[in-house]
Formats: sequence, structure tokens, C-alpha cells
Amino acid sequence: MKIMIAVLCGMVASMAAQAQLARYTPAQSRHASLVSPLRVQETAAPLRIQTGNLPGKHGMRTGKTLVIAGGVLLVGGIVLASTADALYYNTSTTNGTTTEEGDLKGGLGVLMIVGGVGMITPGLIIWHKSKKRYDQYLMEHPQQSLNINVGAAGAGLTYRF
Repeated sequence: MKIMIAVLCGMVASMAAQAQLARYTPAQSRHASLVSPLRVQETAAPLRIQTGNLPGKHGMRTGKTLVIAGGVLLVGGIVLASTADALYYNTSTTNGTTTEEGDLKGGLGVLMIVGGVGMITPGLIIWHKSKKRYDQYLMEHPQQSLNINVGAAGAGLTYRF
């Protein structure tokens, strides 16, 4: 009975020490081994390479998406506006009588053009600034790469370090 109480107390102390360690250490260095209920020994965090989280990578993807979506809107708006009879559309109802002026395709085309330009402009700015941030990070942190090129003229091997 005394042995079971001692084992149970040791397990409770062990769990409490692990919970306290998890609370006060950053998420990247939560690799620890428990030496005793009173002493926790830190071990080195494993090496993790995260290519998706490089500075500027997310902004470049967002900027490209805005530019492509804005380009689609711009081209669609130009096509609609060029085939319309008028570049405006207006409806009004007076005493139960509805009157329409202009062409619906022209009005929608103008709205699509404005929306497309409104998406392309910030998209280009975000893309450009993020590309500069990404290139600066790559210059400050050189990485090794191995490229194999095979073409009609021959094959090539490039190792960058």
C-alpha cells in the first residue's frame, strides 16, 4: 500500500512538472525530458525547415491573387462595356411606372472595370513590397540548392552554396 501511494505521488509530481514546463516554455522548445519530479532537463529542439513561412511569401501570394482576380474583372468589364449600347444604366419608378435608361451590360461593365483596377492596384503594391522583403531575406540567409537542368542542348548540374 505504501509503495502504491509513493508511485502515485511520483506520477502526480511528474505530471505537474510537465504541465508547468509546458506553460512557461515557448512552443518551439517544449522538448524536455523529466529527470526527477523536482528537476526538468531541457533538450535541444529538433531542426524544422519551414519554407512556406519565409518573410514576404504570404504577401507575394496575396498580391498575385489580387492581380489575377482584378485582371479577370478588368478584362470581363472591358468586354461587357465594349459590347454595350450605353455605358450607364438607370431605373426609376414613378406612380407605378418603371423607366429604364441606358444598357445593363454597360453599367455592369463599368463596375467590373472599376473593381478590377481597385484590385490590381493594391495587389501590385503588396506583391512588389513582399517580393523585396523576400529577396532581402534570401540575401541575408543564403541557402544551399541543387538544380538539375535537362534540355535540348544538353544537361547541366548547378550547386549553389
